Amino acid sequence: MLYADGNMKRDVSWMPEGVCCGVGLRELGTAGCLLLCRDPLMAIVSRPRPADAYTSIDTSAIVGVGYLFLCAICCVSYVRRRHTGISTVFTRPPLLFLSVYMVMCVFSVAWSPSWIYTGYRALEATTYLILIVVVLTILWERASAQHVAEAIVLWSVWVAAWQMASMVRALGIGALLSGRVLIAGHFATASTSIIALFISRRSLVRIAVVLLAVFSGASVVYVGLACALPVALAIGDRISRRRLITLVFCELLAIGIGGPMILERTLFYGQGGIGWEHMSGRGEIWTVALKKGMERPLFGYGFAAGELEVLTEEMGVYVMASHNVLASSLLSIGVLGPVLMLGLFASAFGLVLRRIRPGRWRSGLGGAIVMVFCLSLASPGLGGRVFASWIPVVGVLTFCSIVVCCRTDLAGAR
Repeated sequence: MLYADGNMKRDVSWMPEGVCCGVGLRELGTAGCLLLCRDPLMAIVSRPRPADAYTSIDTSAIVGVGYLFLCAICCVSYVRRRHTGISTVFTRPPLLFLSVYMVMCVFSVAWSPSWIYTGYRALEATTYLILIVVVLTILWERASAQHVAEAIVLWSVWVAAWQMASMVRALGIGALLSGRVLIAGHFATASTSIIALFISRRSLVRIAVVLLAVFSGASVVYVGLACALPVALAIGDRISRRRLITLVFCELLAIGIGGPMILERTLFYGQGGIGWEHMSGRGEIWTVALKKGMERPLFGYGFAAGELEVLTEEMGVYVMASHNVLASSLLSIGVLGPVLMLGLFASAFGLVLRRIRPGRWRSGLGGAIVMVFCLSLASPGLGGRVFASWIPVVGVLTFCSIVVCCRTDLAGAR
């Protein structure tokens, strides 16, 4: 099937809109298999480490390094082919901002307190960024846009399932019986929940993703949904804007009737009160990160290692990350970091508004960008090492980037 931009895609018009899993698994290739196998492998080999041994080498570290090496070889093989679609995604906004950020993180080896740790984590983040772009770009060229969207949502369920399995393995069957295990997969399901709601046509998967996100008990999910849903409806068509009025009315009514109770059971659940001082320590971490970041605004302290050592030294306890994309990027490479991160999200959202006509695709993509931005503001991940929300957030942003950069059948999509 030849589209307006001259790109050739496999003709999948004969398939039902909701069917994508079979095509996706056949078409993903080596890069896709490596991306899919990462989560079960990490769930099997991951081990907890002492706070002062983050650079130590054990069996799980050796397996992780070996697997990263395989992924890097795969990425190099694709890059050497000079694939036009892949280079287009990397050299245009929004992923251009993330590409520049990763280059600066590699250079931060020069001023990092642990050049080995910074170098490894920068290589890891760059490799998985390329791998995700390769997989989604190739899938985009071989299947319809709807099928790629379905694959993204199914992928989030896969990632969430293995993250929950890892938690059960670490904490025992009690975590599964108590329901605490649901929080382990909230990064993946929350990242794609808006895409599932507006774009996916697989009802069971849509329901599963939304329920897993809502019942995870993670406060950041509730904040993200409260921000993303109104935005998604506001930028949609007339029907969506009518639904927005109903949604806003219900939210205001709920806040007016039981505002404190809702806050206690969502944002401040189990924190003993409502307020800045009851934010599970994040407020204090962000204050320290801003203070120390502005002491070295030009270059920061080095990717991953600098952030970890600065926060741990200032807080007096082991603190792995800032739980905020802007704070992490500030500590990593200085003020250029937050500028690039804001450029990443702002350009992605702006391009969706400019290039996608009002409808379910515009609502789904725009709302998803708002959702992952909220996740990144209060979760470890983007801006730091590959952990927690990093892969789901980068996956969603890459998907949005491909849609707005590759002018194909969605140039006027509703």
